[in-house]
Amino acid sequence: MTRAGYSSIDELPLSAQARSLWGKTDRDAGEQWLPLYVHMSDSALVAKQIWDEWLPEGTRKIIADEFDGDAVLARKTTMFLAGIHDLGKATPVFQSKPITYAPNAADGSMAWIPEKVGLIVGHFDNPNNPTHPLAGEFLLERYLKSIGWSKNIARSYASIVGSHHGKPPIERKLGELEKSYLGASKS
Repeated sequence: MTRAGYSSIDELPLSAQARSLWGKTDRDAGEQWLPLYVHMSDSALVAKQIWDEWLPEGTRKIIADEFDGDAVLARKTTMFLAGIHDLGKATPVFQSKPITYAPNAADGSMAWIPEKVGLIVGHFDNPNNPTHPLAGEFLLERYLKSIGWSKNIARSYASIVGSHHGKPPIERKLGELEKSYLGASKS
């Protein structure tokens, strides 16, 4: 805690829109929910703790060897990937997703939260297509390529996000998502 009652993530310079995206919910009426940015920050900090306090030195060295022995960069990369793992939840399709046990919510989703601060979420026929891991993989790969990473390296890092629920991404589905995006961006 940096000040009484405030954590370091409370001081992040995020817009009301970024703070409105939900990441976790009580799966009931949506009255108790965790903002996505808090969940992502928590995940990065847990990865830091695991690296610093739990991971054996030999394992840290094996990972750092992939970064030319730079343990600091390996740790930061691990924290980044843990933090960014739910990037796909920052999409309209996920934000409109019904919460399974929501008898009191008007439409069964929490889309009203980001919509209340001006984000256009909309509603989708299939709120599970794409899944948030696949959407996150697509977004991270696209970003990494946009800053000059090769397609293969960008895809290798992004695939970690795409498989964070233990299910490796399917190349065909990623290609379909890419075609869908490219088709939508032309109109």
